[in-house]
Amino acid sequence: MPHRSPAGEAPAFVTRKGCTVDKFTWSDKLSTGNQMIDHDHQKLFELLDQLHDLMVQNKEKTALSEKLGELIAFTAEHFSHEEALMQKMHYADYTLHKSEHQKLLTEVRGLQQRYEAGSVALSGAAYAYLTDWLNTHILTHDLKLGVSARSR
Repeated sequence: MPHRSPAGEAPAFVTRKGCTVDKFTWSDKLSTGNQMIDHDHQKLFELLDQLHDLMVQNKEKTALSEKLGELIAFTAEHFSHEEALMQKMHYADYTLHKSEHQKLLTEVRGLQQRYEAGSVALSGAAYAYLTDWLNTHILTHDLKLGVSARSR
């Protein structure tokens, strides 16, 4: 995960059990104006909220693992949609934007592996991290992409 303590240990959100974080609510401020991107973003938040529900209900590891896998697969699919759009329009910030996608995928795939191996638990902090990452990414990168796409 991106933020490591000075000692280098994994962040706390991958070691605590339970989920006490409120669910995320979609807002029009996150709309890029690109129907495909906005639809994908809404689906990503739906999947995150489904994962949240499973954590709150203390569902079994198999159900959580499957939902996390579904979330990761759709995230990768969404990122490839955005990256194809950026390539098609010769988007100036393509390399930076793609590197942000790759960092997140590497982090969540690592989390998935550690969770399935039993070395970490999913927690409300993991949900909060993922929703915060997506919210921040949309506001700092995807809205800019949407403006650029609309101007072409």
